[in-house]
Amino acid sequence: MAGISRLIQAPEYEIKILIISDIFQSAESCRGRISREYQDLSAVVYLDKEDMKAWSIKDGMNVTLFNENGKIVVTGRSSKEEHRGIGLMPPSIYSMRLASFDETSGAIPLMVDARIRRGDGEVTGIRELCKKI
Repeated sequence: MAGISRLIQAPEYEIKILIISDIFQSAESCRGRISREYQDLSAVVYLDKEDMKAWSIKDGMNVTLFNENGKIVVTGRSSKEEHRGIGLMPPSIYSMRLASFDETSGAIPLMVDARIRRGDGEVTGIRELCKKI
């Protein structure tokens, strides 16, 4: 029976990703954007505690975020603030993988529509994301 559970995909939920600054991630980016520390601070989505409970996501669990622009696996973290249906991510190659670039204005949106489910394996590596650019 354990083999069958691997074939059944986790349920998906709609989520809005709000791209917000994080001072610790910003400081680490100055030291190097390929470092493990930068990846750990960038490959994260902060989720509402009630959403996490409803979606059976535990703090520190890998989650998959995806939309028409791409798919990433990041670490789901419990947020101190309440923000149902909204995940918070720092600006990085991870959050930009989900964003669509407006060629007319040059703007990158601060709010991105996506879907979330419990993780599909390991956190997506920075080098892997760089290959897709």
